[in-house]
Amino acid sequence: MNSNIIKGQLCKKNSRSYIHCSRQPVFQDRLIWEGYLTHWLDKQVCARELPQVDYETGQPIIIMWPDEPPADEPYVDFYYNERLVKYPASLFGHNAIN
Repeated sequence: MNSNIIKGQLCKKNSRSYIHCSRQPVFQDRLIWEGYLTHWLDKQVCARELPQVDYETGQPIIIMWPDEPPADEPYVDFYYNERLVKYPASLFGHNAIN
């Protein structure tokens, strides 16, 4: 697992998705969740690897969020993703509060 946060543009070319960062692609040989592409394709994002691994590829799961400036006012965003059946901690899916 790499705890470094990657920042760049979420891209997809020839059925391969990646983050364009510092003039080079990052995560180009990795599984990027289709929901991220649906919401943030061609937009600036932040991403990092989680300690949990994908049980099909054995690689760390990539988590992603939009690269936006800090808000002037406090707010809450609620994200809900499907449950990962092999991880008991994901009983209610993935939840993130910003």
